[in-house]
Order: sequence, then structure tokens, then C-alpha cells
Amino acid sequence: MPLSYYAKMTDFSSQEIKTRRNDRVYLSTDGFIAQFGGQKQKKFGTAQFKELLIRHHMNPLEVQKQLLVDTFLNWKGKEEQVDDITVVGLRL
Repeated sequence: MPLSYYAKMTDFSSQEIKTRRNDRVYLSTDGFIAQFGGQKQKKFGTAQFKELLIRHHMNPLEVQKQLLVDTFLNWKGKEEQVDDITVVGLRL
């Protein structure tokens, strides 16, 4: 569900996730994964985004931020940005 008005609104659900000290939690919009680019002009995709986060999750958050920005810009190339992008990384 979007966080704004949508023609068919349904109730949100809640889930409880057990966490431990130093866990990393990432929250994001779908803008990064929806971006077209790369050699075949395809969407970045969920699997590639998840793999990017997993590969770099132990780096300091500032380093992760720069890696995400660089990866996005490289992927997008000269394509127009298709959506807003928010990625929040937290270390508990």
C-alpha cells in the first residue's frame, strides 16, 4: 500500500521482527529497484538491490550511502530518474 491515497485502500498489517544489537535494518521506497538502466535498459530489481545491501552491510553507513549513490548513478546512466528514492539504513 502506498503511504498516500490510493483508489483501493486496504488496512495495513503489522509484523514483529526480533532484532539483536548491531543488526542492520534497511527501509526503502521502490524507486531504486524500479530504475531502468544497465546495458539492457532493465529495472535494477529487488534481487540485485538486496544483494547490494548484503554485500556491503558491514561497511560504515556513510560508505554504504556512497556505494548506493554511485551504483544508482552508474546503473541509471543517461536515463531519466523514474521515481523518488529513499533508502534508510539503521544499525541497532
